[in-house]
Amino acid sequence: MATVGENVLLPATYDAVWTLVAVAILVALTLVLTAAVRMMRQRTAGDTVARVQALAALHASGAISDEEYERRRERLLDQL
Repeated sequence: MATVGENVLLPATYDAVWTLVAVAILVALTLVLTAAVRMMRQRTAGDTVARVQALAALHASGAISDEEYERRRERLLDQL
């Protein structure tokens, strides 16, 4: 039996609210981590493209051989 002033619905409401808060925090963390991973992948792809271009410039100038160029280019492209 409930005593005077005790709200029988409060414990259920309290649990529901904290469950929703916990779910919202988990969703927010998931979104932040997903965005961070996406940003890192884009940056890595951009860095790799720049490195392949620099490698092509070295090859065009004759600083590295055809075999060296192909070997290093394949290694860089594997990073994508």
